Amino acid sequence: MSIPQIVADLCARVNDLEGTRKERFLDWLNKHHRASQPPTRETLPIFLNTWLGSLSPQGLQWEVQLLLDEINWWRNLSAARLWHMLEAERSI
Repeated sequence: MSIPQIVADLCARVNDLEGTRKERFLDWLNKHHRASQPPTRETLPIFLNTWLGSLSPQGLQWEVQLLLDEINWWRNLSAARLWHMLEAERSI
């Protein structure tokens, strides 16, 4: 797959996440990448194209798998566990 195809696939998967899960994924991505400008739903394609395009083939493969794993984690997280996470954050 080309980088534009990879980015399109990743963005489609992120866009399929429910709102809170999508926000949490983007928060995670910002922490993982330590971007000076945090990615948003609107800037995600440009962000991913730039970042993933700068990686070696091995680094690209590793990061894409990590991104897919993280998206799947947020998608598969139970509603009860998500609620408990949000409640724990509010009590801090």
